[in-house]
Amino acid sequence: MKHIQSSKILLALLACAAGAATVVSMPAAAQSSAPAAPAAAAAGAPGAASAPSSLNVAVGGTITPGSCKPTLAEIKFNETKVNVDSLKDTAETPLPPAVQSFSITCESGDAAIALSVGGSSNLAVPDENGLKHTATGIVAEAKKGYIYDLVDQATSKERIGRYVFQFRNFRYTTTAANGKSTKTVVVTSADKATWATAADTATHASQLKSDGSTFVTFAESGQSTVPVAAKEFSGDIVIGAVIQSKTALKEALKISSDLAFYGTTTLVLSYI
Repeated sequence: MKHIQSSKILLALLACAAGAATVVSMPAAAQSSAPAAPAAAAAGAPGAASAPSSLNVAVGGTITPGSCKPTLAEIKFNETKVNVDSLKDTAETPLPPAVQSFSITCESGDAAIALSVGGSSNLAVPDENGLKHTATGIVAEAKKGYIYDLVDQATSKERIGRYVFQFRNFRYTTTAANGKSTKTVVVTSADKATWATAADTATHASQLKSDGSTFVTFAESGQSTVPVAAKEFSGDIVIGAVIQSKTALKEALKISSDLAFYGTTTLVLSYI
């Protein structure tokens, strides 16, 4: 959409420039047939008007963003208390799936949007293992950057668990649709120019890299490489979380009170 608007402004500039040249410069044939100027004017007699030697053409405009924003400022997933006795000794313990519905509304009309990660609570040294959360069906490969950390609330330095998330069940509604929504597919990109449906496969099911280097948008199933422009996008964020093994948490569990943990991810909305 931005490219189209920019092209219109450029064409307006060229059209005005061409018109100015036509006004200022008379064709040679027209000059030879024009009547001779009066002697007083030719001699610079008093009252003769001087022709301007230049003409400036100014063209301006404003490109307005889509004014899209999520209906919720924050999405919270409150995992219930985890009994330490339920944790596995040498393997991660999966938590139940967490699902939250949310929508993005574009107040000024249809717009194509993209989502990316602008920051997270991930530790500096990542856990290089893959993560498969069976209950949600989300699979994140090792060393790909799609896994996020759950850290201790007291110091934010201890990895208590990990999680992955996915956009699901999204639909879009255009201005012209009169409230009727249409199912979308989730597509991803590394440059917001080339889009692919790899987001719907297990390989990249978690969809967004924690370093902000990938983007997610929504497309029609029959045109999966073209982001759709709409007035509203709505669907679910699904979280699949796991808690570290007792062995990995040996030091952290040497406490007499509750061990609180958290994980945060900031999603950034941009326009295509």
